[in-house]
Amino acid sequence: MFRVTLTVRLTLLGPILSQATSPDTPGIDSPMAKDSEGRYYLPYSLICGRLRQSWEELHAGAGDGFNPPVEDLLGIGSDDAYEEMIGKYEPSRGRLRFTDFIDDNAHRNAGITYGLQIDAERGAARKGMLQMIEAPYRSGEEVTFSGTIRYTARDEEEADTIEQYIENGLKWITTLGAYHSVGFGLLKIVTIDRNTRHFNIASASGKGTRSLVISIHPQAPFCVAKRRVIQNLVESDTVISGAVLRGALATTLKGLAGLERGEEITGQIKQPWEELGKNFNC
Repeated sequence: MFRVTLTVRLTLLGPILSQATSPDTPGIDSPMAKDSEGRYYLPYSLICGRLRQSWEELHAGAGDGFNPPVEDLLGIGSDDAYEEMIGKYEPSRGRLRFTDFIDDNAHRNAGITYGLQIDAERGAARKGMLQMIEAPYRSGEEVTFSGTIRYTARDEEEADTIEQYIENGLKWITTLGAYHSVGFGLLKIVTIDRNTRHFNIASASGKGTRSLVISIHPQAPFCVAKRRVIQNLVESDTVISGAVLRGALATTLKGLAGLERGEEITGQIKQPWEELGKNFNC
């Protein structure tokens, strides 16, 4: 089993706007997204979404010559799964784990640029259509955002294949963020450094009943969602249930054993997972 961490650096040309979802400085209509430490960043959801879009475009052009397992790696999108999602725990998450992509330069002075809407008949600015946009990056300035993408793979060949899919998809992206149609957020350079850890799987030995004491230490904020009542409200539970742990184990086991998302876990899966598969549904 291989656990892979890709350190990805995306170099963009200013101006850049990854628009925040909450108000910031009074008077600013479109603030740049900042993390809890005040650093500018590109949210992981933006990178994940654009990677999905790139894969779909490349597959449409190359057919079977470029055919990544999108749902396995990125999961099922909420919009795609909405009809089946109500009252369930869908959508299903993918194997790739993204962090936010942070601006390497933590100290920047934010400026302001302006946007306006032109009246088609008069060719002048429409009344009340002046927009104030936070602009920490000058036009043409190179800015690097760094983040990580993590995943597990059955063997080195699969690890290499997934990395190549990611690299090709990221390099296909031309722009990131808002206002890309007017020249914001041009993507210039993509660099990827890989760190791989190999885990040897020990064979089970001995017989009898065992109990495992498990302690979970989350490395980042997470949400164990309760049943979703409406589409745009997600409420987290305060308990990680046994069903959640079993589901996480099942997802990992299927990925390592090469099973499809809907396949049942049985004792027929390949070694060294046969014994776990045999007893998983007892």
